[in-house]
Amino acid sequence: ALRSANTQSTELYFVVYMTNISPAQLRAMHADFEGSSGAYLGYVDCSTWNVLKLGLSLPQVALRVRDSIITDQDDVGTPNQVGYPFEENGFAIVGVAEELYGPLLGFRLDNGVPKWADEDSSIALTVLGGDRQPMSTTSVIIDERRIEYLSNGHGGSLAGAGLAGLDPEELAEAIRAKLDLGLIYNLRFVEGKRGGVQDSTLDAMMFTVQVEFPHASGSVRRYLVGMKYLAATHTCEVVTFY
Repeated sequence: ALRSANTQSTELYFVVYMTNISPAQLRAMHADFEGSSGAYLGYVDCSTWNVLKLGLSLPQVALRVRDSIITDQDDVGTPNQVGYPFEENGFAIVGVAEELYGPLLGFRLDNGVPKWADEDSSIALTVLGGDRQPMSTTSVIIDERRIEYLSNGHGGSLAGAGLAGLDPEELAEAIRAKLDLGLIYNLRFVEGKRGGVQDSTLDAMMFTVQVEFPHASGSVRRYLVGMKYLAATHTCEVVTFY
């Protein structure tokens, strides 16, 4: 949904990457911008992978957490090196050492670059107890009981992705082939319970990965795969698919 414009020098073009926007919100924003600004050229839907998304490497100024702005800091501890007036607008500035800020707080687009995915997953899986091995070196497993659960509880998603009816090894391999390009989200520790009583033998390290498959409708759709990480064997078990 881009309108044509006279070619300008590249530094005169600005891209704003937005997440968690509903279709209704997108339509309303598009109509408002299109009717009020000649500088607005339109939008590109990056809900799933495309060539433009591959080329986006957007600079990150800071992270906002409520009334705090988190930035990297130099060797002498000076944050907000770009000099934006955060404090004048009511924000407290928090500085984090650059060697920690970049790997742990730097924002990355989920744009399908294997090297970036390896770096991201190495850090994420280490947090979950691993030893800096990336997702691309894990084994993916799905047992028969999990196949039955996914077929019953998430059967529509599996069917839409063309994965219905696959045996455990085929389904695991289909998901495995998609994992290496994506970033890891929602790292969490889940306390195990049995019959409402805490059971440490069922404790789990969990994370979520987004994968894309062609849908039966002809479009490409993105699915969320919930994974359980077993650090001792560096394996991932598929738990949910929706």
